[in-house]
Amino acid sequence: MNSLQRCSACGRENTADAVFCIGCGQLLVEESVPEISLQICPACGRESAADAMFCVGCGWRLADESAPVPARQQPAEHTEDIDDHLMWSVLATVVGLLCFAVLPAIPAAVAVMHAIRVGDQVTTGDIEAARHASEEAEKWLKWAGRLIPVGLVIMFVLVLMVLF
Repeated sequence: MNSLQRCSACGRENTADAVFCIGCGQLLVEESVPEISLQICPACGRESAADAMFCVGCGWRLADESAPVPARQQPAEHTEDIDDHLMWSVLATVVGLLCFAVLPAIPAAVAVMHAIRVGDQVTTGDIEAARHASEEAEKWLKWAGRLIPVGLVIMFVLVLMVLF
């Protein structure tokens, strides 16, 4: 015959294999949860297993000094000389759109796209790609700058045609 166990909450007897009390629903058997040792990533603050070599959240090297360092964790040298051209690209886009000169707004918008990529590439540590994106942003920004006067002239001519 099965042995019985008594519920500590209500006193009702339950079978030995019962996990919850049939009278009150109280947990009868404390389930043992294995204790997991964790470590906190210094880069992102996320918890990883104590024996983890890299953070599960950001890939930061946590433990073993002999482990290879991911490329994005290598110190970014000379990133301060990489201009993203974002402010001027946005300004050229806004000027082009405010003057109804869509012609310069298109290359300016492309410059904005490349300028945003500069920041993304620097963040991931890909300095060469960041420099390339910076050069592309500068190239498209120069085209937008050349086209702003052309767009304004076209707009001025169209306004004159409408008025006269």
